[in-house]
Amino acid sequence: MASQARLLNLIGHIDNSKDTWRIKVRVARLYEVPSWNNPKEICRIEMILLDEKNDKIQASVKDKLIRVYRPLIHEGELYTISNFLVLENNDKLKTCKNKWKINFHRNTSVKDCPPIGIDKFGFEMVSFQNIFDQLPLPNVFIDIIGCLKGKSPVEIVRDEDGKTTKKMTIKLRDENSLILEVLLWGDYVDLLLNYVDSHPEKRVVVIVQFAKLKYFNRIPYVSNSFYATKLLLNKNCEATTSFLERYGDTDDDAYLLEEIAVGRSLSIQEEFLSLTKRVQIADIVAIKEPCFCVVVGTIKRVETQHDWFYSSCKLCATEVTMNDNGTFYCFKCKKTVKFVSTRYKVVFKVEDDSGSASLLMFCREMIQLIQKTAVDLRETLIKNGEDGLFPIEFDDLLEKQFLFKLNISEYNLSKNYKVYTVSRITDDPELLSAHFALLQTQELYNVSDAATATAGTSQTISFINENESVSVIGDNREMNSSDACNITPSKRGIEEVVPGELYILGEEGQSSAIRPRIVVKVEKDV
Repeated sequence: MASQARLLNLIGHIDNSKDTWRIKVRVARLYEVPSWNNPKEICRIEMILLDEKNDKIQASVKDKLIRVYRPLIHEGELYTISNFLVLENNDKLKTCKNKWKINFHRNTSVKDCPPIGIDKFGFEMVSFQNIFDQLPLPNVFIDIIGCLKGKSPVEIVRDEDGKTTKKMTIKLRDENSLILEVLLWGDYVDLLLNYVDSHPEKRVVVIVQFAKLKYFNRIPYVSNSFYATKLLLNKNCEATTSFLERYGDTDDDAYLLEEIAVGRSLSIQEEFLSLTKRVQIADIVAIKEPCFCVVVGTIKRVETQHDWFYSSCKLCATEVTMNDNGTFYCFKCKKTVKFVSTRYKVVFKVEDDSGSASLLMFCREMIQLIQKTAVDLRETLIKNGEDGLFPIEFDDLLEKQFLFKLNISEYNLSKNYKVYTVSRITDDPELLSAHFALLQTQELYNVSDAATATAGTSQTISFINENESVSVIGDNREMNSSDACNITPSKRGIEEVVPGELYILGEEGQSSAIRPRIVVKVEKDV
């Protein structure tokens, strides 16, 4: 008597109780992740698997098995997969909502299967209204759809090694006339522009799948990830058809795109003049809860009792400790690292009419001001036999006035630590003049209300710069990737360590290190 065929399992039933699951799935997304210390070497393959119930699960193939499984698996195809490890998904950012993820091992079976009722895309569209209501989980990738209504000029962003990438903000409109902004990086910029330029009189419906949801002063926006995100332009699919039916024909000028301003844009003005409260330096010590605030002050001196740089893990930018054998240990990554980066960590004494404070600036702000990396300055000092001294370039900042956006952190308050992190800086004369004018016409921020941190915000802003603060000394000392840009006004761009992303911060200590070219999955129909 023939043995009964093994039953198929649904993704929703999978847990870590056994390793003998058997699933029929479509590979909704497949991407290769380069090694952080050798961009030409693939360290793993990531997949997002989809079943007939539209449930998803993340799956990984580690480096030693890539040569076995890469020829067998292709994006969009259907497979029966059995015998795999099931682990809890503890990633900071998740490609899907599933609590579990799959790891292939050498006995994992992958077999082609005939067409069955599994959707090609598995969209789980999140409405703009739900995004503005902050209903989606912020640590899970989302899918959105909207009609392209505006785009900013392309900006060229440099990292600490001088490598450049492109970024651009676009505006999407939904069927309820809500506007959501999307920040595109790298090849995503070129691919969208190429399509728009070749279809100048065509309405463009944009689907961004597996996108990151972020917040700027509590205002949501969406950004692509390095590898996981799919960009679909006027895709011939049910999602596009359904959206256009809801959208209707009332938007007669749908193909006319608004030009979103960059540089001294409304978002920068709002951030320094209205969305973040103003205080005098002497009032900072009265703040009782974590918040952001803006002060204007003059840099008086460098506080040389603090180091001006630190050695960091190249993967997460956290400060490392040196082992007895000369290697380094990263407590955040929980492993020994062979190579480290040199990064800025400079404390300045800043004064206004009310008093003075110690303000800490990391790489992003220092590169804006100095236009040189920490590695550049340290190499010069060593070459001149001055290692151990502070760079003379810091003297050029003395007696100059800036607007500082400060992060008053929980660490500052709980430890009574009076060195405050600068999360943004500008010397824009118009912003400085407007700041002083506001001080003359209205009372300063009531520090007892500092817990509110920001003023009321609208549902859309002209967002050009991403905003997440670095931690103060004593925290993880984690810093995000930098935009080395002109000081007026300030700009920053960030990435987060997420599934499917290579996240290299400051490959300064290794001249051969190259940031990998971003490989983008784009599907478009003319």
